Amino acid sequence: DDKVIPDLSQNPNLNPDLIKKFFHIKDRYIDITLAANPSTPKKILSEYYERYDDELNLSLAANPSTPIEYLQQFQLDSRFFNLLTKNKTFTDNILNNLGI
Repeated sequence: DDKVIPDLSQNPNLNPDLIKKFFHIKDRYIDITLAANPSTPKKILSEYYERYDDELNLSLAANPSTPIEYLQQFQLDSRFFNLLTKNKTFTDNILNNLGI
């Protein structure tokens, strides 16, 4: 079934080896769901970030595993603000910088 891999790619408990295999499948929906999956390895998240793709970046902005330096770049774009305010990694970093 064509929907099995895209559906699996959303699972936060997905085995990292399967995530790496799914990453090599050329499918837009799989890429978007892997970019939002908190279990996706940072190396893959970095590769998605380097694509400069708005849909991938929206998924990355919502992902608490996205490296903070990328999240900080997203804060410069108002389209990402709502997602960033719901991202625990991002909000914890702001509170930490404020000494709270």
